[in-house]
Amino acid sequence: MEKSGYRDKISFQVMNACEFGNIPQNRERIYIVAFRDKKDFEKFRMPMPIPLKKKIKDIFEFEEKVEDKYYYTKGKYKDEMYNMLVSEMTDESTVYQWRRKYVRKNKSKLVPTLTANMGEGGHNVPLIKTTTQKVKRHEELKSILASEQKVLDIIKKELLEIKNKYGD
Repeated sequence: MEKSGYRDKISFQVMNACEFGNIPQNRERIYIVAFRDKKDFEKFRMPMPIPLKKKIKDIFEFEEKVEDKYYYTKGKYKDEMYNMLVSEMTDESTVYQWRRKYVRKNKSKLVPTLTANMGEGGHNVPLIKTTTQKVKRHEELKSILASEQKVLDIIKKELLEIKNKYGD
């Protein structure tokens, strides 16, 4: 980047979706914004966090019935796994994670970062307990909680304001 004229004109920040997108998900990403012009760099500020108002219950449909393929049921999976899920998942207001061998309650009240390997029996599979006392897995969360675009839109807006105010 130095060879391209960006030396000493780089701003970066780790941003979390829960602080910048009003999305109850822990999803940290680093954003890097570089400038060739020193004046533009000095005027730019990374966005400030916004209050998180949405809760997990605002995102998930705990009462709504979905296709059966999204539920863990007795006989569909190893009995020991199913029994552990039923026994450990007691709170209908948060997300749990299946961690290959055990169930972990997410105490942060945020959905964990979604990973590519979180299929059935994989690592970090997000689960909720529905009001119908069923365990539901949420593979469709990837589209619901993808909030990186919101952060990028905020940064683009800031850059556009600088450009409109001060020119190229």
